[in-house]
This record gives sequence, structure tokens and C-alpha cells, in this order.
Amino acid sequence: MDTPGAPVQSRRSLWPAVLVGGLLIAVGVAMTLIRMAPPGPRGGLATGPEGGGGPPVGRPAPDFSLPLMSGGTLSLHSLRGRPVLLNFWASWCVPCREEMPLLVRLHNRYGPRGVEFVGVDTEDLEADARAFLTRYHVDYTLVRGADERLMDAYAVPGLPTTVFIGANGIVQGKVVGGFVGSEGERLLIERLDRLLESAPR
Repeated sequence: MDTPGAPVQSRRSLWPAVLVGGLLIAVGVAMTLIRMAPPGPRGGLATGPEGGGGPPVGRPAPDFSLPLMSGGTLSLHSLRGRPVLLNFWASWCVPCREEMPLLVRLHNRYGPRGVEFVGVDTEDLEADARAFLTRYHVDYTLVRGADERLMDAYAVPGLPTTVFIGANGIVQGKVVGGFVGSEGERLLIERLDRLLESAPR
């Protein structure tokens, strides 16, 4: 799993802390892991290709069927044969706002070449999500994640998180954090080019 420069917002960021003692233990463990982890791109953490749990890189992507924001439903298996960029986001997530213009721009470049962009709106109010999409002129496929089961299946630790799925339905990689700045754009283009290589000729 790669970690771009922009921070992630924890999926639990809106929840109050309930046990101070447990929090202190967690901080101690996290600091130990940070000291042990090698530096990643732009000072992020390189935590391994599987990102501390599923979906395992090299394994089938967990399937789902979720409501489309345009109406109807979308099942992941219906996209088999096409490479997929699966982006978990929310309107309140600051790094999501920072990376969205790049995602829209690269969708216009890679969508016609066969890459399916799918945005999964999570932990959000629908009205806020729709206002966000209008503001950033998001024109690719969007679904609403009604609960956390899909985030758990993909081991999403924070937002945004992007999963890259090959045309054969196998997970190629997962990136936690926003694709921002020139380095973020370079990394995303590199990932998209790899996805295209998985598409049938």
C-alpha cells in the first residue's frame, strides 16, 4: 500500500473518545509502529502492499451491490473485464476535496481508454454529497455506501482510500491518502497506466 502526501481523515474522526486509558495505549502502540515503519513517499508511511489486512493484493476484490446516486444499483462483478479505480470519499473529508479535481480530470483522460472510475460515498449525508459532486463537477460512476461493511471488506482505515482492481477482478493495490500536488498526480497516473496493462487487448 502506498501513502501519498495528503493526510487521511479517519473514518472514526467524528466519533468521541470513550476510554482515555485505551487511547493512551493505542497512541503508544502507534508511535512504536511509526518508529519501525520505513518512510514512504513525501514522508508518508509505506506499510506494505496489503495495507494491514484485506483486500489482499493479488486476490479477488470483494464484490458489492450498492445504490447509484443516479438511480439503480451497481454491482462490482458487472464491471468484470474492465479495470476499476475504486475511491472511498466523503464530502466532509478535506483531502477528498483536494484530490477530487485530479480524479475528475484523469477520468476524462482514462475513462475513454477503458478505466472505470467508481466513487463510494461513505459516512455522509446525501444532500452534502450531492452538493459536493455539483461543486467539483464529478461525472463518473458514484454509489452510496449505506454502512461500513464495504469499508471493512476493503480494510479502509481512513478517507480518501483508493483501490485499484485489474480487469480480471484482482486487486492490484491500495493507496491511503489524497492524490495531491505533482507527486500525487505522478503516482496516480502510474497506477492508472498499470491498470490499463491489465485490460484485454
